[in-house]
Amino acid sequence: MNCDRLYKNIVDQVKEVQQKLGYVKETVRLYYQLSTINALLDMDCSDIKELEHKINLEGIEITIGEGRLLVSVSPDLCEKIHQEKDNSFLHDIIELFRNKHNCTIEEICQVFAKYSEDYVCEKIDNGEFDYAVHFVDSSIDEYYYCIKFEGHHSIYHRFMKEDYEGIMAI
Repeated sequence: MNCDRLYKNIVDQVKEVQQKLGYVKETVRLYYQLSTINALLDMDCSDIKELEHKINLEGIEITIGEGRLLVSVSPDLCEKIHQEKDNSFLHDIIELFRNKHNCTIEEICQVFAKYSEDYVCEKIDNGEFDYAVHFVDSSIDEYYYCIKFEGHHSIYHRFMKEDYEGIMAI
């Protein structure tokens, strides 16, 4: 089982947490649905319990709880991740939302355009989000940023392509 994409996703999620909340040398817990794990591991497992002892990544403990995978990232691995170079795009998009609680879609797109003019911004009407924005070149940032405007606040949720496609299929 190739766990490279899962490991990268775990690192990306920890980086986002550390940039949003600040770094503290502590365990970070992430939860994954079976469909997400299947996409990350390029498999078609039907029972999440089968995965509990099959994924072996240094500094990461895997347990099953309430139909999802609990990934506990050790404090030492969190420190190692913290010492790695930050994703500049992620930093900039987080700073926009942090400093301007009611940012516009135009301001969000300006951050994307700073890194590449080749991005997609689409209006969506799925009852949960207003826009989805992503880079065509996933090497810049592979995630889909789903934007919601609520009153005087703008929020984003970041999804893998497969999870985004699953949300849109509902």
